[in-house]
Amino acid sequence: MLGRAEEIEPQISAVLFEHAISAANFSSDSLSCLPNAPWKIPAEEYETRKDLRNTCTFTIDPASATDLDDALSFEMVSEKVFRIGVHIADVSRFVIPDTALDREARIRSTSVYIPQHKLPMLPPELSEQACSLVPGEDRLVFSIIWDIDDTGNITGRWIGRSVIRSCCKLSYDDAQDIIDGGFEVDVSGKTGPKLHGQFELKDVVDSLRSLHGITKKMREIRLRNGAFWIEIPKLAILFDERESM
Repeated sequence: MLGRAEEIEPQISAVLFEHAISAANFSSDSLSCLPNAPWKIPAEEYETRKDLRNTCTFTIDPASATDLDDALSFEMVSEKVFRIGVHIADVSRFVIPDTALDREARIRSTSVYIPQHKLPMLPPELSEQACSLVPGEDRLVFSIIWDIDDTGNITGRWIGRSVIRSCCKLSYDDAQDIIDGGFEVDVSGKTGPKLHGQFELKDVVDSLRSLHGITKKMREIRLRNGAFWIEIPKLAILFDERESM
């Protein structure tokens, strides 16, 4: 017996059981595969990767997120050409094939987000620390970078391993406010997202608005070429003061 049907925890336990999702702690064998903390990037990684630390790079995630696994970058190549990067945390640097950690991650398959719970695919020492693209810290990533002209056409691309340093963590609300034009830049830095490093908040705002403009042009091209636009409703689960749905 899992518990009373009207309570949230038994409902969650039932869903996890039905879909064979593990809520157990990571095994000691898996944890033994983790790098020593605090982990620092070895010098050879800087020598073999593209250095993108001087490019305006930022993340967009829920305000409460701690596992920041992807980032965006933007820079002007010329008056009519933009360089856009998508950067994904390079987990392969830490998870070696056929180790205990690799085998357990394969069993878990993905991080699972359910009401009031997060069941990570990788230990927090990786997902929230060494691999998390937190602002102001050098991080190892796998990047794809496109050169795109002002009509939305891709004129060049690069794919490979790199090092980035995010300057800012934007929440979804921050990003939407910037796109909608209602975001006011506080030059004093007392309000708004916290900045790290050489870039100012105006750089992030201008970059995101430019990215949004390019996105609209590329979407128009896709729709013109026959793509479908599918609206998917966003579900939200609400709880009362007794934590009942």
